Amino acid sequence: MKNLIIASLVLLCASAFADQVVLTNGDRLTGVIKKFDDQKLYLKTDYSDEIVIKWSAVNKIVGDKPLHVERADAPPVEAPTLIVSGTDVTAEGAAVPVTVPGKDIKTIRSSSEQVTYEQSLHPNWRQAWQGGGSFGVALARGNSDTTNIALGFTADRKTSNDKTSVYANSVYATDGILNTTSANSIRGGIRYDHDFSKRWFGFVSADFEHDAVQSLDLRSILGAGLGYHAINTKATSLDFLGGAAYTHESYGTGLTNNFVSLVAGEQFSRKINANTTFTQSAFIYPYMNSLGNYRATFDAGLATKISHILTWQINFGDRYVTNPLPGTKKNDLLLTTGLGVTFGKKE
Repeated sequence: MKNLIIASLVLLCASAFADQVVLTNGDRLTGVIKKFDDQKLYLKTDYSDEIVIKWSAVNKIVGDKPLHVERADAPPVEAPTLIVSGTDVTAEGAAVPVTVPGKDIKTIRSSSEQVTYEQSLHPNWRQAWQGGGSFGVALARGNSDTTNIALGFTADRKTSNDKTSVYANSVYATDGILNTTSANSIRGGIRYDHDFSKRWFGFVSADFEHDAVQSLDLRSILGAGLGYHAINTKATSLDFLGGAAYTHESYGTGLTNNFVSLVAGEQFSRKINANTTFTQSAFIYPYMNSLGNYRATFDAGLATKISHILTWQINFGDRYVTNPLPGTKKNDLLLTTGLGVTFGKKE
């Protein structure tokens, strides 16, 4: 009997410090209001995964602390109780009761979720990163003696008005019988974008390449310019970018090149489904101090989620130059695939 009373008190205390959703049929659900989106209310409970409730089935929401209703064209509303009538919401308990039409409701959050959301708008440099790395290897021994290793890494950090992206990939391939190295390249870079408006943003970037097979010790490309968000939704994004860049090349032969170029390109990303994402980018760098010559880059990748942290990735890259070193080709293709790991919370 004593244990039953204690258990009842624990459940009662837990209910007292949680949000409650009262349905139109009289049922009550207890948890934490996560968000309201697309006429659905998302409730996180201790006894189940996130519950998705049709908005038409909700009668009232009672928060253990003020609930936050974000409106499309007006300041947010805070109230401990929300009464739902059709798609509209009336905030009760606020200084002045307010009714928000359904079409003006952007989202609804619990007090704890609102704190998390506000922190996400201005994270420190170490927070809000998400991305992953991949690793692929192929070995042949016996009649053959080859080694192929591919490594890749991408990560980005998004806030309400800026984005930082970093990447790196490497391919190494040798033939022990012929005693040759057929591939030994490393590519990497970082880019920072800052939004000036809903559509326009500025960017600065730095990219670096090393390719031992082409005797390229280091190619450094520093760029800056403006970008335009042509499409910017949760599932699809398409950006157009333009600006200028400075390129410095140093080769093992002693040759060095310095170029000032224009930059023009596009970046596309599409979330095909809950587990698969396709990305693609293409840029051209016409040299201003070597007319008729230019560099062009093309990259594409497909990542499929296998488990909570494991992914399968395939990436393709092409680097084209009109003025390669004698004895080397204009095109340099790179195809990698392998398992990868992801980190960070993805929406």
